[in-house]
Amino acid sequence: MKINANTTQKLAKEEMKKKDIQETRAAQTTNKKLEKNKNIDTSEIKNNPLSQNIKNTNSNIGRLQIAQKTLNSIESDAKKIAKLAQESKETLDKGEQEDLKEEMSALKKNVESAIKKATFEEINVFSKNIKDNKERIIFDAPKLNIKLLDSDAQKFYDVLKEQQVQIKDAIQILQEQAQESSDKLANGKINSTDAQNTNGSFLKKFGSLFRVSHDTDKLSNQRVQELLT
Repeated sequence: MKINANTTQKLAKEEMKKKDIQETRAAQTTNKKLEKNKNIDTSEIKNNPLSQNIKNTNSNIGRLQIAQKTLNSIESDAKKIAKLAQESKETLDKGEQEDLKEEMSALKKNVESAIKKATFEEINVFSKNIKDNKERIIFDAPKLNIKLLDSDAQKFYDVLKEQQVQIKDAIQILQEQAQESSDKLANGKINSTDAQNTNGSFLKKFGSLFRVSHDTDKLSNQRVQELLT
């Protein structure tokens, strides 16, 4: 076979084409393996008890934030109702009492509507208590009883102010507990209780995923939610 310039170029092109095909196949194989490992790791993350704890904590923080926003929005109306209720008790003028009653009625409707609309995941945030991961009540939600607006408006306002402080503290507690759980996952550290339900090799796998997906110095509720859903 006589080898000339054209033959050399043809052989070079065929060799390059063959190499490209091999590289493409290798890349496809690698991508399939990565996708498979990604699915396995994500599944393990979702089913892991510590990650579920983070997810539940994140949901409770969401409930608290809705409750906090609601209380802030009705605070001025609740304060005004308490003031008008006291004025109504002090006046003997029936006409004035009727005017006060009418004004209070309008304010009560606003408060009742805001509380009724305060839902998270289709559940009213004032319908049940919120607990920390040690089952301690950190937000006594049902204590804000709407019926108090009629029986003792001042007490309703006092409970509202009390809950505003309670919510602030509760959010901080839950954020710290969520950070603690995320640190365990990221660092692969578990205690004897966690060890009963958690596999150490999984924690190491999650740790690498967590470090890539999160800033481990700061827990982002949104990022945790995205990872766990």
